[in-house]
Amino acid sequence: MKSGAEIYKELNAGIEEARQRANGEARELERLGAELQAARNSEAEQTRQLASLRLGMLGSEQIVAGLDEADRRALTLLAERTSKAQSLGSQIAASLEQQRALSDRRSELLAEHDRLLAGLDDSVQACRATLAATTVYRDARAAFEQAQSRAEHADQKATQTEQDRSQKRLPYEADRLFMYLWQRRYAFPEYRALAPIRALDGWVAGLVGYETAHRNYRMLLALADRIREHAIRQQDEADACAERLAELDEQALAAAGVPALAETVEQARDRVAAAERELEAEEQRHQQQLAEQAAIAAGNDVYTLAALQALEAQLVNESLDTLRQDARATASAGDDAAVARLANCRAQTSTLLNRVNELQASQQHTLSRLREAEELRVRFRTATYDARDSQFDDGIAIGALLGQVLQGIAVADEVWRTLSGKQKFRIPRGSSGGWSGGSSRPSSWGGSSGSRSSGGFRTGGSFGGGKFKTGGGF
Repeated sequence: MKSGAEIYKELNAGIEEARQRANGEARELERLGAELQAARNSEAEQTRQLASLRLGMLGSEQIVAGLDEADRRALTLLAERTSKAQSLGSQIAASLEQQRALSDRRSELLAEHDRLLAGLDDSVQACRATLAATTVYRDARAAFEQAQSRAEHADQKATQTEQDRSQKRLPYEADRLFMYLWQRRYAFPEYRALAPIRALDGWVAGLVGYETAHRNYRMLLALADRIREHAIRQQDEADACAERLAELDEQALAAAGVPALAETVEQARDRVAAAERELEAEEQRHQQQLAEQAAIAAGNDVYTLAALQALEAQLVNESLDTLRQDARATASAGDDAAVARLANCRAQTSTLLNRVNELQASQQHTLSRLREAEELRVRFRTATYDARDSQFDDGIAIGALLGQVLQGIAVADEVWRTLSGKQKFRIPRGSSGGWSGGSSRPSSWGGSSGSRSSGGFRTGGSFGGGKFKTGGGF
C-alpha cells in the first residue's frame, strides 16, 4: 500500500517537471523570436539595398524595358526631383543676388544713419558749449556744485554721527536700572505712577544719576536723527539745482532744434533695423534652399525616399524567380548579388518562422496538458486523498498515469477514475463528512458509492436513556 501523501508527492513532482519543460519551451521560443526578428530586419535591409540599386539604374536609364507600376512611379518621382534640383539652383542664385542687394541697401541706410547721428552729436556739443558760456548757466552750475558739496559733507557727518551713536549708546543700554527707568519714561511728561512707585523710581534715579544720563542719552539719540534730516535737506537742495541745470540744457537743445534732429536719427535707425530684418529673412530662405539641395545630393530628399518606398513595397511582394529574372535583364552584377543575399535572408526567415510556429503549437499543447494535470491535482486535494489515513493499492504508477495526461494519451477524468478505484480511507468518510458505514470516498468524484464490509464502522444502537447501546460491531 502507498500512502496518499506519497502519491501526492509524486503527483507534484511530475507536474513540476512538466512546468520546467513548459518554461524551457518558453525560453526557446523567446530566443527563436529574437532570431526571427533579426532575420526579418536583415531581409528588410537587403530589400532596401536592392531597391536603392534599382532606383539608381532607373535614374541612369540602365532599365528601360519591362517596367512595372512601381518602376514608373519611381521614374516620375525622379523626374520631379530633377526639376526641383534645377529650380533650387535658380532660386539659390537669385537669393545670392537678393542678399547682395539687401546688404548694399542696409549699408547705405546705415551710412545715412551715421551721418545724421554725427550731425546730431555736433549740434548737441555746439549747443552745450554755447550754453556753458552764459552767465545763467554758470551761476546755476556753481550753485549745483556748492549744494552738492554741502550735501556730501552733510551725509558724511550724518554717517559718522550714526556710527558714534551705535557705540556710545551701549553703556547706557547695558545699565539695567537706567533702562528700566527709560522704558518706564521716567522724567518724561508722559510718566505716570502711583506715589509709592514714583518714590521708588526716584530713589533708583538717584542711585544711577538718571537726570544727567537721561539728558545725555536722549540727546545722543536725537542728534544723529537731526543731522541725518539736515543731510537729506542738503541733498534735496542739490537735486533741485541739478534739475535746474537739466531744464537749462533741455531749453537750449530745444531752441537749437536738436529734438527734431534726434527724431530724424531715430527714423534712420528704424530703417536700418527694417533692412536688417529683410536681409536676415532672405539669408534664412537661402539656408533652407541649401539644405534642400544637400538632401537631394545625398539622396535624402522626399522624392528619393518616396521612390525607394514604392520600389521596396513592390520588391517585398515579388517572388525570387521574378527578382532573379529582373536582375539578369540588367548589365550590372550588383543587383544579381543583392538578389542572392535577399534569397538567403528569405530562406533563413522562412526556416525560423517554421520553427517558431512548430514550437508555439508544441507550447500550446504542453500548457493545455499541464492545465489538465493541475486540475487532476485539485481533485486530489479536494477529495483529501493526501490525508494521513488515505491509502492506495500497490501497483499504481502515478508517474505513468500523469505522463499519459501530459502526452495527451489519456484525459484527467480517466486517470481520476483509476486513482479513485485504487484508493480507500482507513477511517471511512460519509457523504456529509462524518463517520458512516456507507461510502468510503465522496461519490461526486467518480468513486464507488457501495458499502465496504472491511473497515466499516456500523452502529445499530442509539443515544437514549443516558446509555449507549450498540447493535453492530467493528
